Amino acid sequence: LGFRRPAAEPFHQSAAEPDLIDAAAQIAQQEEEYATALAADRATEQAAAAERAAQEQATAAAAAEAEVEATREREAEAKAIRLRWQARLDKAAGVPPEPTEDAPNCTRLVVRLPGGQRLKRRFTKDCTLQAVVDWIEATQPDVEYDQFDLVTNYPHKVLAVEARRCTLEQLELHPSALLFIQEQ
Repeated sequence: LGFRRPAAEPFHQSAAEPDLIDAAAQIAQQEEEYATALAADRATEQAAAAERAAQEQATAAAAAEAEVEATREREAEAKAIRLRWQARLDKAAGVPPEPTEDAPNCTRLVVRLPGGQRLKRRFTKDCTLQAVVDWIEATQPDVEYDQFDLVTNYPHKVLAVEARRCTLEQLELHPSALLFIQEQ
């Protein structure tokens, strides 16, 4: 009584098997295309990230350069202010002493500033107009040399830069005068 094995049947390919083989090949091809597209996307993302990083680095460098330039400008402005104040002190030191009110040859000047303020001082008649300009600039550091003229109302005269070498007497400002600053 033995057990008999059934006889092997010959291998027959069914009609559906070629479709399964084609489907498997198609899936393999799609997986390969997906992997290629995924690798390309990752490379594009990495390139974009690298470009963003480069742009951020360039922006940071530009901001740092702008900050350095702003610091240079602030330092230059501070230096200009220090120089202006030093020039003011130098001009103040060069202004002759004010004579007493009863001194002979004393010229009384009133200078009206553009803002309406008035400066009053006495000079000797042989002082130059430049001494008056130095005195104005020493008391008004924002008024810079060669940027204004002095003007008399009566008789109307514009005392430009060229007149600064003349004495107050030569300019007919002795014994007293009212001067106005005319900005250039």
